[in-house]
Amino acid sequence: MLQTINRLASLSTCYMLQTINRLVSLSTGYMLQTINRLVSLSTCYILQTINRLVSLSTGYMLQTINRLASLSTGYMLQTINRLVILPTGYMRQTINRLVSLPTSYMLQTINRLVSLSTGYMLQTINRLVSLPTGYMLQTINRLVSLSTDYILQTINRK
Repeated sequence: MLQTINRLASLSTCYMLQTINRLVSLSTGYMLQTINRLVSLSTCYILQTINRLVSLSTGYMLQTINRLASLSTGYMLQTINRLVILPTGYMRQTINRLVSLPTSYMLQTINRLVSLSTGYMLQTINRLVSLPTGYMLQTINRLVSLSTDYILQTINRK
């Protein structure tokens, strides 16, 4: 059960994303890494400490954001949504790497980031393919940025 994940509130100059996937934009670095690390527990595979943002410039650390309720059989997700934003080009690296589950429940095309040269548009982020057994995770945390204001609106569908 995923609910109201990745609420985004953008500021006019520092592009601050709040609540889930909080992106603390620094004045020089804008470097975000180790985002959305999923930790599975022993029995119910509760996914927690998701969207941990560690910025290197001043050390703003945001952790335990966007906890995902565990599914009935466990579905371990690893190394999902790792973002590396470089200070010059806002390049995206190693985003949305998904480990295929042993029962072939594959989640794909999650959290695709498209960085434009001027707009830094984030679109179709956190789209989750529905699982064949009804654990439907779809269109979660889609980010829509405007080309002028860089306003990130909250879509946040379950």
